[in-house]
Amino acid sequence: MKLAPDPITVHDPITGQTWAVPAKPITVVNADVAERWFINVALPLNEFRAIVSAPFLEPAVRNGHAVLSLCRIRMRHAAPDWMPLKIGPSSDNCAVRVGCIDRRDGSSAVWICQRLTTHILGGVLKRLGFPPVDHDMYVSHGHGFPLGGNTSGVHCALFPERKRQPQLFANDEELSNWVVAGVRSYGANERPNQFDVVDLEKGSPNMFTFLPGYGGTLTTPHGKWRADGVYKTINGIYQWRHLGRVDQCGNRVI
Repeated sequence: MKLAPDPITVHDPITGQTWAVPAKPITVVNADVAERWFINVALPLNEFRAIVSAPFLEPAVRNGHAVLSLCRIRMRHAAPDWMPLKIGPSSDNCAVRVGCIDRRDGSSAVWICQRLTTHILGGVLKRLGFPPVDHDMYVSHGHGFPLGGNTSGVHCALFPERKRQPQLFANDEELSNWVVAGVRSYGANERPNQFDVVDLEKGSPNMFTFLPGYGGTLTTPHGKWRADGVYKTINGIYQWRHLGRVDQCGNRVI
């Protein structure tokens, strides 16, 4: 008789809790979201290809620029689909992403540069078949609540700023529609010339609100930029579904 593999043991040094995670493949992650932030920057078009390596993706141009964003999500609970959502621990999460157009059919897409989390299970996702998430995120609740990754080169800090109209999006509805359209994301895989595919489905509509009193800076390994606009929405049930990998032409890899 074939025995089930031993569970993966993960210790949370902050809470002192030890988790015994079943060694079961993870293809779906669910989350009960408390709030979601977007910090957008205007990325010069000539810098797009140095960041987005998938040849079939082109920049989704807004006012002559590509849009690079830090998407921060604070989760009440997050868990794979084979675990009850309510027992999943709370966490802070963020992703550096670039808005794209799939030139094969003109659909909206997103390129994910990096994913970071404080979730204690984030470090085992790769071992269980889900695209890796860097379990090295920090969040400070001091001035500007800076956040980022200790070793990733990602850092974002917000600060009070006089009211300034964003250049990338004319209003909240434009930004909200742009976020909603970006269901499918692609990101680099450790296999050369292959990309992970993850769909993000929202269980309820969210309207983002522009926060005129905030400015800030976003730093990544690719550069440092001033925030064009800061937006926020609250509450929602989200689901990330890993759909496998594609090659340089966007064809599914078996």
